[in-house]
Amino acid sequence: MRHMPHSKKPAESSDLVRFCPLGGFEEIGRNCVFFEHKNEIVMVDVGIQFPEEETPGIDYIIPNTSYLEPKKKNIKGIILTHGHYDHIHAIPYLIEKLGNPIIYTAALTKALVEKRMEEFPNLPKLKFHVVKNGDKVTISDHFQAEFFDIGHTIPDGVGFILTTPVGRMVHFGDFRIDRDKHGNALHTEAFEQLGKLDIHTAFIDSTSADVEGKAISEETVEKNLEDMFKNSEGRVVVATFASLLTRIAAIFKIADKIGKKVAINGRSMKNNVQIAKALGYIKNPKGLEISVEEINKHPDNKVIILTTGGQGELQILNPSIVVEQGIVIYPASPVQYQYINPAFPNSLLVPAAYIVKIGQTSALTAGAATVYAEIWAA
Repeated sequence: MRHMPHSKKPAESSDLVRFCPLGGFEEIGRNCVFFEHKNEIVMVDVGIQFPEEETPGIDYIIPNTSYLEPKKKNIKGIILTHGHYDHIHAIPYLIEKLGNPIIYTAALTKALVEKRMEEFPNLPKLKFHVVKNGDKVTISDHFQAEFFDIGHTIPDGVGFILTTPVGRMVHFGDFRIDRDKHGNALHTEAFEQLGKLDIHTAFIDSTSADVEGKAISEETVEKNLEDMFKNSEGRVVVATFASLLTRIAAIFKIADKIGKKVAINGRSMKNNVQIAKALGYIKNPKGLEISVEEINKHPDNKVIILTTGGQGELQILNPSIVVEQGIVIYPASPVQYQYINPAFPNSLLVPAAYIVKIGQTSALTAGAATVYAEIWAA
């Protein structure tokens, strides 16, 4: 969060706007904040946090909304910035306690939430207002929002300018700035336009923003993935986020280019891919995608398997998927690393298999083979 220099005199107490985070600060997950003015509240994101070493036996950790529940009539709307689970997946557990207000979000995020809500048939029907780049919405008497596109690892990410009694607040959700192969920043128009406005406070949050350096470009990521897929003498298994749809779409594109089939293992990823296809974000030619049951009908070096739990945890890999000679790629960020059972790869793979830990330049040895790669940008 950054407070911008402001020339206006301090607001009177009756005009104060309260900002309060309920999660997502100095942690991965549980993203949820709210703005409050008098008897009006606007929430932003309602996500889950996945369990950590000190929380054994816990499925999800959700935001503590005890302050908001007695004021649920004051909650005028919830803005969902994008469809990652750490921003939307607590909706079924909290929406009744929050009074079931209108949810403002883009089409893909809406579809992902609706799919999740099918597992909770006794909850009230959600009320959505679908937004897109440039839309302006009056949420309440004192809060108005203007939405803009923001780049992320899932389509339909939005940021917004929230007009309040004390000035304009800008919230970016999660975002990344992509770069070309020369390191030049791309698609920065939204930032340039915002810089010309009289912004009171900017709320900026991006995973690993406190790590020095910059993410490698998507162009480089895709090129490295393509090279690895081409050079694999056996099956390729990629364990990743179920909602990392931009990357999943890229893997489909690469597979089609080099003549490999793609099988999806994991209910959440299957559902998300179907939704993305229906909305036109993933367009696969006929025959590219096969079922897990069909992989033995194809040569091992012609198969890529996309597998997932909610956050790319590798141990949910179907035991029938054997990698005798090939590559296993899994995430190495703090969100996922806790899910990797150190003993698991040895029980899955024979010595000819490669294991690539994504997210850093590193080598991880399995048997006699070592792979060096810098291939993933979070």
